[in-house]
Amino acid sequence: EEQPAAAAAAAVEEEEEATSALSSSALSSLLASDTARSAQRDVDARIATLATHADAAIEWLRRRARVDLSQVAQLGGHSIARTLRPASGAIGYALVSAVHTQVLAFESSGLLTTLTGCRAMGLLTQDGCVVGVNFTRDGDEGAEQHTLRAKHTVLATGGFASDRSPSSLLARHRPDLLSLASSNGDWATGDGVKLGERIGAATVDMERVQVHPTGFVDPASPAAATKFLCGELVRGVGAILLTPDGTRFVNEMQVPK
Repeated sequence: EEQPAAAAAAAVEEEEEATSALSSSALSSLLASDTARSAQRDVDARIATLATHADAAIEWLRRRARVDLSQVAQLGGHSIARTLRPASGAIGYALVSAVHTQVLAFESSGLLTTLTGCRAMGLLTQDGCVVGVNFTRDGDEGAEQHTLRAKHTVLATGGFASDRSPSSLLARHRPDLLSLASSNGDWATGDGVKLGERIGAATVDMERVQVHPTGFVDPASPAAATKFLCGELVRGVGAILLTPDGTRFVNEMQVPK
């Protein structure tokens, strides 16, 4: 009789074979469909762009950053196994550490300059276009501002769930979530969004704040406002969710309601 561990390994292998047998276009179509179903909306231009360019992004990570994406898993709301991950370790760490290594290589070659200890204060605009940023440096006396001009400016400052003040983006868009713990760091205060709004940039889907069902609780501080994320992959490989009395109350792999 096949042992449970062996059966699970065989099931994973079958899922990976099924995924690898699909064409790139078929996988893109599945990704778009799964995403739209989970978001409870039709496949719009943004979802289509995400799905269509996913292959190129994965290839870039493999080729340029040398990220190990050799394993495939099926997570909640997925039609088939299609989530790539490394053979060992967490995917988040694998991605960040690999890209960071490439950043350091570009810095040492002189092709890239990284400024740390700085705070963006405002976006520079000209003829309706963003042409750079004003910023301050830690340690500067007074409120001296520096200017950095650029052909392209990208805002990549993360989310906003760590700011629970009455004037926060969370209070504005999802006040019902203010009392929940967050797995975001203290830096996730929506600064980039606010910079954009200040010059008239539009926002979209701000109310769609992800509430993750699992996090690690520190027994010494169970009520802490910040929790360490317990990734979805844990449920994807077999973990189940239970009430305090041990009752299973949900199908962990179904589309979230």
